Amino acid sequence: MSFPGPRACRLQFLGNVNLFHGRIHEGRARIGHLEIEAPEHADAQNIPAVGYARPHDIEVERHRNGTSAIEAIVSHVHPIGPLVHLELTRRDTGEPVEVELSKERYREMQIEEGEQVFVTPRKLKVFVQGEPPR
Repeated sequence: MSFPGPRACRLQFLGNVNLFHGRIHEGRARIGHLEIEAPEHADAQNIPAVGYARPHDIEVERHRNGTSAIEAIVSHVHPIGPLVHLELTRRDTGEPVEVELSKERYREMQIEEGEQVFVTPRKLKVFVQGEPPR
């Protein structure tokens, strides 16, 4: 019996994660209207990139609040135990975004399906597209 090497396993398992496609140029990653520092890619010259963020590492707000954020529409709301799972659709690309909120935060915001929200990944890990994460 043979098993795939460690690289194959690493590439196939990401767990529950959102993918944000964009571009990197001279140490800055741009994903939709969101722009973040990516100093590890200081030499990059307008190349495709992908950012990874887990659903619990995404901030959701009703208003942009003067910061860069990604606009999305709430597609579905699913209460699951102590969490509320939101399925969003990005306005700029139509790509899905999954978010997990505590029930307390959800009650504070009173988000409903069909509403526009603004999302910002808190811990976005950005990589050059096509290169495996290290």
